[in-house]
Amino acid sequence: MNLRRLAKTGFNRWIGLVEVSAEPYRTHVPVLIQLAQLLKPRRIAEFGMGHFSTSIFLDRVCFPLVERLTSFEDDSEWFAVIAKKHSQDLRFEPNLVPGPMWKTAVKLRASDYDLVLVDDSKTECDRAKTLLALRVAQRITKGPVVVVHDAELPRVRVATLVFPNRMYFYDLCPQTGVLCWKRRRS
Repeated sequence: MNLRRLAKTGFNRWIGLVEVSAEPYRTHVPVLIQLAQLLKPRRIAEFGMGHFSTSIFLDRVCFPLVERLTSFEDDSEWFAVIAKKHSQDLRFEPNLVPGPMWKTAVKLRASDYDLVLVDDSKTECDRAKTLLALRVAQRITKGPVVVVHDAELPRVRVATLVFPNRMYFYDLCPQTGVLCWKRRRS
């Protein structure tokens, strides 16, 4: 066995990698629904618009208290599809991002949100940069709960380590990570 394969096997065991789900684009949905019940978020930021995430955030049964969903997307065709689908919902604030999403994440006042979803970019490196921008560039010590989809990707997993509190959901792959600055008091 060569060194690269050995390292990959070790990494996969470390992160508890399971077989990829038959529906990989929705493995974060159960985590989002649970967080809705626990956190009762009113303001949500979403990096990477999606049929599942955007729709669930705007679903008044799943997320009954949402007042504003600020979504960012860098793919103009995908942006048009999702923006049209939810154009009638006044709580939805779609934003087409002209460059890398991490540049928008640096400017975001994360403390203005209760929940942030990171499910952006076409590469794991860019998604990792978005996470790092949310945590490091803002130099804040408290903020929203951050959910990251595809948390099993090596660069993404390493980027999650800058958050002092982390939890990963291993049962479905792609994995979902839940990150936060400080523990919330009950």
